[in-house]
Amino acid sequence: MRKKRILPHIVALIAALFIAGLPHGIGILPTDTVAEATEIDGIGATRERVRRGDTFDIVVNVPATNNTADTVDIRIAFDPTVFEVRSWRPTINGSDVMSNFSNTDGFLALVAANVYANLNNGLTFTASMKVKTNAPLSTYEFRLSRAIIDNYDTKYRWVPQTTGINVRVSNETASVSGNVSLRSAAPITVATAVLRDSEGHSVSQNITLGYNTRTGQYEGSYRFDDAESGADYTITVSAPGCRERTETFNTAYSLTILDMPVNMYGDVDGDGDVTALDATQILRFLAGSPSEIKGLDGITDEYLRSVGHVTAGSILTVQDATQILRYRAGFTSVFDGI
Repeated sequence: MRKKRILPHIVALIAALFIAGLPHGIGILPTDTVAEATEIDGIGATRERVRRGDTFDIVVNVPATNNTADTVDIRIAFDPTVFEVRSWRPTINGSDVMSNFSNTDGFLALVAANVYANLNNGLTFTASMKVKTNAPLSTYEFRLSRAIIDNYDTKYRWVPQTTGINVRVSNETASVSGNVSLRSAAPITVATAVLRDSEGHSVSQNITLGYNTRTGQYEGSYRFDDAESGADYTITVSAPGCRERTETFNTAYSLTILDMPVNMYGDVDGDGDVTALDATQILRFLAGSPSEIKGLDGITDEYLRSVGHVTAGSILTVQDATQILRYRAGFTSVFDGI
């Protein structure tokens, strides 16, 4: 039977609480926050871009291990001039558990001694934060300044993979919307739009396409209402059998309208079918003659060039036109895999 070495834990607990301040109550961690934190090893945030007055969660997650924890010591540092703690509700079983926070000094703390907790399911702690209404627009770090899990027998010390998470306080939001259209001989009733910011964060939306007898196209629309005003974004629209289209833009301060027509692979002229006429357009472009890809104005439509590029490689060549002609003649071609 293991001996409980209580005294060292009590000393450590008193010292930590002396630094941290007065304790606050312990509550229950919501299951939805637990689900969002399952892939985090260290500190994370449920939202990495927030507005003034917004609320969000900071999560600390200890992955599951075969260890047993006797002491848990967690401390998170943040900028108290920008954020304030609404609640700090770590849940852990133990004989000596204290948690507290300070909106003056900017920290969240948890110290638990004599825990004897099995870590097979890991541990997750969460804090509800609020952005102050006068917060400057910038990017701020929440830092895991102390992350200790000790075991008497093995002196196991947790080393989190993520010790800091950046949260950006941004401007007011703007909407990005537009129409998606395509021509196709076969029904295409779904498409996907993906909006991505300059930091690589993205959100996607499924689009239902309906056939418009007046225009002879399959059409639908998308709308994103949580973009940042005056920021750089890319939007990508894809549909089955079509070349995806990507556009880069800067959002307006209320609504950005960006229509996204897409073409089937190889359908350079956009009539909804892949024919010898598309191969001709490719050959005209390669010969330097006016074409759908490069008109009389001398400007190359990069999207249409990508539509005509159906083979492997990095540039449009005669082989792309050849594959289209093979497809129309009923021979094997790259279109067999599309």
